[in-house]
Amino acid sequence: MVALLSFDRRISLEGTVLDSKVRSIRDRLSQDWSAAIYNGMYFSPERELVEHAIKFSQRQVEGKVNLVAYKGCAYVVGRSSETSNLYSADGSSMDTLDMNWTSQDTSGFIAIQAIRLEKYGARKIKDGEPLVR
Repeated sequence: MVALLSFDRRISLEGTVLDSKVRSIRDRLSQDWSAAIYNGMYFSPERELVEHAIKFSQRQVEGKVNLVAYKGCAYVVGRSSETSNLYSADGSSMDTLDMNWTSQDTSGFIAIQAIRLEKYGARKIKDGEPLVR
């Protein structure tokens, strides 16, 4: 039961911290990792590759998750993370973003994708990491 609660808390925190694209890729890689273990390939290069990618996705996953226990179940009632830059009150409105956008830009796929990539770059700069390796 404790392991299940820890897993649920981790997944909830990932929803706050991980970019949706990274989370989707991590989910697929987790299946590859499980298949490698199930098939006895623990010492294989493909398992190592997948595991490194999964660990890379987890490097910013830190924070607090508040749970409430009620009638034998646990419910997430709050979560917070200092490492999350996916949501900010200032960035949730086009009026406060300093990007010279027009309302027509929101229909463009590239402009929407740029939001998450800009936040990713800002996090790397804040952490002192190079933008490209």
